[in-house]
Amino acid sequence: MSSRWRSALALVLAAGCGVSQAQDEFDDWQDWDDPSLLSGYLEYRSAQRFDRNPLFPHRASRDELKLKLEASDQADRLAWDVQLDLYADSLEGRLRSDLREASLSFTLTDRAQFKLGRQVLGWGTGDLLFVNDRFPKDFVAPLSGGDDANFKVPSNTLRLLAGLGPLNVDLAYTPRFTSDRFPDGRRLSLFDPTLQRLVGGSRLLDPEPPNNSETALRLARSHNGIEYAAYAYRGFDKQPLSADRNGAAQFRRRDTLGASVRGPLWGGIASAELGRERRRDGAADDSVVVPDKSAIMLGFERELRAKLSGGVQLYHERFDHHPRALNPFAQGQRQLISLRLTQSSMQDRLQLSAIQFYSPDRHDRWLRGTASYRFSDDWLAGVQLNLFGGLPNTLFGQFTDDSQLGLWLRRQF
Repeated sequence: MSSRWRSALALVLAAGCGVSQAQDEFDDWQDWDDPSLLSGYLEYRSAQRFDRNPLFPHRASRDELKLKLEASDQADRLAWDVQLDLYADSLEGRLRSDLREASLSFTLTDRAQFKLGRQVLGWGTGDLLFVNDRFPKDFVAPLSGGDDANFKVPSNTLRLLAGLGPLNVDLAYTPRFTSDRFPDGRRLSLFDPTLQRLVGGSRLLDPEPPNNSETALRLARSHNGIEYAAYAYRGFDKQPLSADRNGAAQFRRRDTLGASVRGPLWGGIASAELGRERRRDGAADDSVVVPDKSAIMLGFERELRAKLSGGVQLYHERFDHHPRALNPFAQGQRQLISLRLTQSSMQDRLQLSAIQFYSPDRHDRWLRGTASYRFSDDWLAGVQLNLFGGLPNTLFGQFTDDSQLGLWLRRQF
């Protein structure tokens, strides 16, 4: 174990040991009506590839110690929430932090609320598939053995939730664009369409994100147990799939319009969602263009028997034809089928879940399985599996050599 890793480990452990004292001191001066919740956990997480990927010097795709701290409180019409993740990462050889939440909520009326600050947002009907949800995601985390809870990325946003007659309005304005956390070569291999081969082992994608705002709107209404929603987004591509005349990866302006419906059917919950994306700039000089796209998704989930549920999704996307649509992940058509099974047992102490993605036309696949067991109110442990397959120039096939098995151990407080 390197001295840098030992120092990081000692620092995070020290922070964890000091939590109970900090909570006592916090409670001493706390005089709000509802006692503040100061909580969190200390977790070790590791994931190892089944085979050595020649692009990386080690088999591990994740090896980290994490300290999570959460605090929140409310009084009258005001509430605040703070969530901070601290990491000691042996693969990156450094300490890093991720401020997951730092927000204030103001309740104006019974049907109107403002929330401003750093927060995690999401909407839509999909399970790890997205049509109209244009909020940032961390795609590296689930693919490399990370925590599913970190799949959604926070952004600094002003959010308005209001009821206008039968409509529920959800408006989110982000002054500065926040991109996805996408595979960039540091933890996972990726396919380079220019070189026509897999690359990795260092940070290969580091484009400058736009210094511009983005706005998302959702209008929803429920009638007879069925929810109808319409969506609009004005901002940018969440991943740099375009390239300028010099071949440098770029985020380009993009608008989205869509709709969804979700409600009970055949003893379960059925959903349908569709969306249309349109580019707004960059086509004239770009060497690689992401064309306009249409997408539709159908989903169904239900309880199969006591404590066993299943879900299926059918997804289809089609990119408009463009002579410079050279990125294999943003051209032509693509279909995806997903199947998820989830079961709890042993008085809900054991949680099992597996989801399989398969593309009938691209023939790539991803199987993700997780199992967790709660030993007590304080101690939890789990394992997770990621298996990828397909050709290198397919979405999941590029990660075939990164298939891995991981484990984690958590102490809550």
